[in-house]
Amino acid sequence: MLWLVLLLVGYLGVAYLTHYTKGVYVYPFLDSSPKVLDSAGKNIGGIGVYSAAYIVGIAVGIVILFCISKGLILLRKWVTEKKAGMTGKFYGGRAMGHGETELEMQRQWEKPPGEV
Repeated sequence: MLWLVLLLVGYLGVAYLTHYTKGVYVYPFLDSSPKVLDSAGKNIGGIGVYSAAYIVGIAVGIVILFCISKGLILLRKWVTEKKAGMTGKFYGGRAMGHGETELEMQRQWEKPPGEV
């Protein structure tokens, strides 16, 4: 989750760097200048203090999506390994943790003799 938030912060930095160098906001919600209406009633300014709310809302959204996806992964592991008893191809008799599959698989030299 930390890497996702850092990625978003970096992307936000690039968006503001683009405004600094080119004078254009990549996304209109990043413009924190006050609202200014022209004679037709169209906003030609920014969105004011709400730009911070958009940024925080996107960060909260990515954290929520991360938690939902992590929960779905744990639910899938619980259903397949605990309830259905399907421990997987690389199980090898050891208890599986909550880490990555590549790190939890049994290496070829750890297998009992005669097993391929």
